Amino acid sequence: MKTSLLGRFTSSPNINRLRLAFQPDGSPIVAYHDGDTYAGGPLVVQRWDGAAWINYPTIAASALVRALAIHPNDGQPWMVYQIRSGNQFFINVTRWDGALWVAVGNGIETQDRINPGETEFNMPGRRTLAFNPLTQQPVLLADDTVANDRRLRAYALNGAEWTALGAPLSINHNRESQLAFAADGTLYVAYCEGYGNTTDLDFVGIARSYANGGIADRVTIKQWNGAAWITQGVGPPGAVYLALAVDPITGTPWIAYRNRDQSSMLTVRRWTSGTLWEYVGQAAIASAEHPMALEFSASGRAALMNMGGYSGAQIWTFTPGAGAGTWTQSYEIETAIQNNNPDAAAFAPGDEELSCAVLLNQYGNPAGGSVARRVPPATIELSNSAIPTRATLRAASGAALAPDEGLWWTTYNPETQVWSIGLSGILLAQLRLSLHERADPTDTPIGSPVVTVIDATPGAETLALDAVDLPVTASGLLELRARQSVHGREGPYSVLHLHNQVSFTAFNAARDSAESSLIQLAWTFSGAASGFTTIDEEDHPSGSFDAPAAAGALYLSRWIGKTLRMVALDENGNARAMSAPVTIAAQPPTIDAPTLTSAWHDAEGNVYVGIALPDGLSDMPETPVGGGEA
Repeated sequence: MKTSLLGRFTSSPNINRLRLAFQPDGSPIVAYHDGDTYAGGPLVVQRWDGAAWINYPTIAASALVRALAIHPNDGQPWMVYQIRSGNQFFINVTRWDGALWVAVGNGIETQDRINPGETEFNMPGRRTLAFNPLTQQPVLLADDTVANDRRLRAYALNGAEWTALGAPLSINHNRESQLAFAADGTLYVAYCEGYGNTTDLDFVGIARSYANGGIADRVTIKQWNGAAWITQGVGPPGAVYLALAVDPITGTPWIAYRNRDQSSMLTVRRWTSGTLWEYVGQAAIASAEHPMALEFSASGRAALMNMGGYSGAQIWTFTPGAGAGTWTQSYEIETAIQNNNPDAAAFAPGDEELSCAVLLNQYGNPAGGSVARRVPPATIELSNSAIPTRATLRAASGAALAPDEGLWWTTYNPETQVWSIGLSGILLAQLRLSLHERADPTDTPIGSPVVTVIDATPGAETLALDAVDLPVTASGLLELRARQSVHGREGPYSVLHLHNQVSFTAFNAARDSAESSLIQLAWTFSGAASGFTTIDEEDHPSGSFDAPAAAGALYLSRWIGKTLRMVALDENGNARAMSAPVTIAAQPPTIDAPTLTSAWHDAEGNVYVGIALPDGLSDMPETPVGGGEA
């Protein structure tokens, strides 16, 4: 799998309360406000249309995001947001009807800090609006006013009014409230709350006393039985962060939280019976210093999004097995900023890999807000024959890797003459392509292009290599090198071999069967040329042919071997392309042994012999002549 980054929905580094949801067709929608976590800012909702982020009309010029949800019937987004009017705060709900934002129900008065520096209570979890899967009735979580001790309440929409669902849930102030429905319509709510001087049974059935006062951030889970709220579990204090989800297959609620009993590490539990909750996976999964997300795919696969310490956003998946099973990190986005946006995650319809919305720092690509979605490795083609004068590389947006790994794998089909290129991994930087001679040890680019395939706003990028852009090299062979370009350095490169597209798809040279000193030539050239010439290994020309010839002959002594290449010439007689080399071996004739015809000596004692040489040596190259006395 690879991580595809879907463009950039904002370049602002100040967005807060980022939310992510998917429409039934798989289109992601993001919502956030551009400003301080508590002061708020312009409320923004955007949708990815497959190529770019499209803005919905503005809902409010200054607001705080609370929740984003997709209606199960029409697939349109609903927004929950908070506004301030004087010293009062109201929670509003609005829905998109396909053309306009339409207010839903009455505003619910809530409480938030009025002046900077006040204690920050009103910190809702990301899932505070959900729809009953049987009736589609929406249920909303909201904090009450100071006069009512800021207690958490659930509200159901009845006609045009939000009406309270039972008594308040929390003892007093709370944060990280979340709700979730089981497939049978059972409603669960989880939250962190302050507490009174009580003793309760914790997740494993041990009585635990909770002292009075302060923000305890005790984990509490309750179930609505149709008439009242029933406590399903109470966890340790000091949680601060939690996430709630319901297994769509078994209907069992799960809770992820910062576990003080495990050195404030991330823990996941699921309900078993009564108020008992068992561990899911390892007790301490990862550092838990920010809000987290817990999600299920439609098939029941569990996944977490967590941002621990100074690391980036991490996606974990659960594998059932011996004991409690295991959580395994699936992927990480290293350049995600640790701000108030680390829990925007959702499964796209039909996906088994969790997607997330993140804000990337200056080392990310694209810097700013983006949605990361896991998809199978992209297979793209570099064709050597489909278009005679061009080679096209189509790079999938967001296709690159974690640093210091290869960027692609390639295969070549000689029958179709098509390269297949698989790109995989996570794009954390820009991807740079450059042309080189094959196996060039100096890493010196030649010709063009030297380009960045994925730019500041990535989309479907196409790199078209014109024939004139592919230079003629000494070897006739080229390679495309790709590497990540990260801030201050570049990673190692990966290589794709290719040929000049205006090239010789065939060059044959062989001695004539009847006259071995005659070399018969035949070639196929895919482009246009003004003429052709053959050269040897020392670049000496040995034959010239006018275009559009595709065959010819030249003389080469049968006693000598050579390596020949065919060169296509432009109108100025310059080399435009070279063929692959072909070696012609020497092919001397079979030589009979010389015959001794006579022998004598003269009066001075010198000896002479007469030798008859065999026929067929008239074309034998001259060699240094030697002799001596016998």
